[in-house]
Amino acid sequence: MEENERPVGYKWLVKEYGLSTFPLSHESHIGARTRSDATKPGVIQEVFPQKYWPGNGPFDHLVFALKYDDFNLDVLRQSFEQLGADRVRQYVESQPNGKYARQLGYLYEMLNEVTLDLSVAIGGAYVDLLDPEKYLVAATPVKNARWHVNDNLLGSMRFCPTVRKSPAIRALAGTDFTSQLHAFKDKVDPALFQRAVDYLYFKETRSSFEIERETPTADREQRFVRALHDAGKIPLEDMLAEATLTGLQNLIVEKRYAQSGFRDWQNDVGESMPGRPPIMALPTSAPVAGW
Repeated sequence: MEENERPVGYKWLVKEYGLSTFPLSHESHIGARTRSDATKPGVIQEVFPQKYWPGNGPFDHLVFALKYDDFNLDVLRQSFEQLGADRVRQYVESQPNGKYARQLGYLYEMLNEVTLDLSVAIGGAYVDLLDPEKYLVAATPVKNARWHVNDNLLGSMRFCPTVRKSPAIRALAGTDFTSQLHAFKDKVDPALFQRAVDYLYFKETRSSFEIERETPTADREQRFVRALHDAGKIPLEDMLAEATLTGLQNLIVEKRYAQSGFRDWQNDVGESMPGRPPIMALPTSAPVAGW
């Protein structure tokens, strides 16, 4: 950043409130010389002309971020904590039909699991949270009548990945891998092809158990192979259901570790040295089906 450039959007909010976040994938500044570069791996640094300066308030920069920065629930959540419900409510009530005011109001309620006590009616045409041209979005958005917002996020406030349509992802999304696989398969002897597939299934199975420093019984190994073989054969919505994930978990672990649903107690992920805490621990509220 040059001396005459000022942070704007998420960058301004991070600096203003001292937020602790992962590196931003899009850093915005206001300056005399407009430019956009990607000298930092995974980060676009963009400088906007002076006329783009939104104002000196936090909501000015939140709206700028929704317009021009990459969608970032982490910065939004921490900014909302700094602002509080009353300021968010007052901002929404100042422009109840505004696209970005409605988005911010909806996100505040979603991330904090609260309902703002509004004194005005919300209006305006329904608007998507994410631009489908820029992000991978849910196939069926959830229409929120309170805020006139189409929630097309890929998850919920408990787990919500955001995937930008980068050039690499666009290229992959446009590739017909199934046709390529069938074309390759037609060129190979069927018996040889099946032997290769079986080998890869068993190799992946054994590698997975080696990560856990386990030597599986033949029965557990076969069950894991069967789970790999059946992957992708049911709709994604059914696959992500608690009953399905629990059944998959119970299929591949020892019977003594079988569960009836998502685990609701803490589980350490990683390993620790003597006298040192584990690398990471999932919070006790995290719904996880895993061993």
